[in-house]
Amino acid sequence: YLETKPLFSDAPHLFINGRCEMNGSIRAEIRDTWGNVWEGFGGPDCTPFTGDSIQHQMNWSGGTVVNEIPGAVKLRFILQNAELYGFGFGEA
Repeated sequence: YLETKPLFSDAPHLFINGRCEMNGSIRAEIRDTWGNVWEGFGGPDCTPFTGDSIQHQMNWSGGTVVNEIPGAVKLRFILQNAELYGFGFGEA
């Protein structure tokens, strides 16, 4: 996994630039600054990304709008046979 330092989302959606090998995936978790996972935004709640895209919008069972979570957040990316080149917040 890869975890970011605390950051603020200035837009509603999280996008990734990544590529997965066969049977690979990328999931993302949204955590508070103490490392607690936001309900509905954990790894198991994340729809796994399994392709190759420069701008894939991440989705969770808790929703897709990450800037409604108050304060700074940490992102934890869980990679399995995958490469993450970048991420950012943006409009859909």
